[in-house]
Amino acid sequence: MRSAIVFVIFLLFLITTQNVLASDVDISLNVRTLTIYTTENGSAEITIKNNQNFRDTFSITIFPPYYYGIIPALDRYSISLNPGESEKIKIYLEVPECAEEKPAFFSITARSVTNPDVYDSENLILEVVRKYGLCIYEFKLSQSKIEPGQNLTVEVLLMNPSETVSLPVSLQTNILRENEVISSQDNYIEAVEGKKIEVV
Repeated sequence: MRSAIVFVIFLLFLITTQNVLASDVDISLNVRTLTIYTTENGSAEITIKNNQNFRDTFSITIFPPYYYGIIPALDRYSISLNPGESEKIKIYLEVPECAEEKPAFFSITARSVTNPDVYDSENLILEVVRKYGLCIYEFKLSQSKIEPGQNLTVEVLLMNPSETVSLPVSLQTNILRENEVISSQDNYIEAVEGKKIEVV
């Protein structure tokens, strides 16, 4: 029984110590949720404050570093602050055309490089809004150069990132030479099943 009480007291001491150390740096966001349309960029502002009584350097990390084509980036990955000083940095998010329309969660952490136990974290929620039901996932050419009399095949992969069936779309493929359209082909796609790829 005595051992259990000592263990609980020790555990509470550890948790309290970690909380005290964690409060030595504060990290905050100007927004908790960021809404970005596919193919567009967005940013949020991060404020980091050094609550210690000495100058310290903090590393800033994002987890996950990659989320289904979305790669978050910071304008700075480390920052040096005097006692009581705070500074702002930015996080940038670029949403690819084929991103799914569902929330993405990113954890941003500022951690002291001199004492790893001194840290603070905040979560940023990214709400993705799709501009179009389908997206061009990839396109392939049968060859990169063609000689007179040869044929070229253009293969376009249309993706439906949503769970539901897409609406009908028209796909136009143009071949240009010196900025002039020399060949054009239209394809009508009735529908693409959810989470499927249609090859045109």
